[in-house]
Amino acid sequence: MRQKDIMLLDVRFRHVLIEILGILRGKLSIDIQVLETRRDRTRQKMLRKKGASKVNIGWHQFGLAADLGIFADGVYQVDDRLGRYLKLGFVAMAFGCRWGGNWDMDRHIGEGGENDLGHVEYHPNFSLQQYIEAGEQWPSLAG
Repeated sequence: MRQKDIMLLDVRFRHVLIEILGILRGKLSIDIQVLETRRDRTRQKMLRKKGASKVNIGWHQFGLAADLGIFADGVYQVDDRLGRYLKLGFVAMAFGCRWGGNWDMDRHIGEGGENDLGHVEYHPNFSLQQYIEAGEQWPSLAG
């Protein structure tokens, strides 16, 4: 089952996401909704099998990722013809998030199928492997 509740997110990411959504909705007047937050293993496995995810274990499972959708006149936008996902990306990256619209780092937003325009994850300066090895805690990355 798809979870949309931001209360299921890691508290640090939740605070960042609330700020991001506030800027997008308030200052930029973008209609943006949370589509999915935390995933359990069963859902992640199903999405992988369907080809909707490329990973067996991902940040959603730890409450450190969210999928967001942008709407225009009540219609979900699947591409970035209006430039609103790019604004999402810039705001999210300004808060230290990794944005799915920039997976391939080639500045060709939405091309090649490698981008996930509504995906935002927050794990400043650590990898999923480091997180798991630290017992699903924020790893200490000091020297």
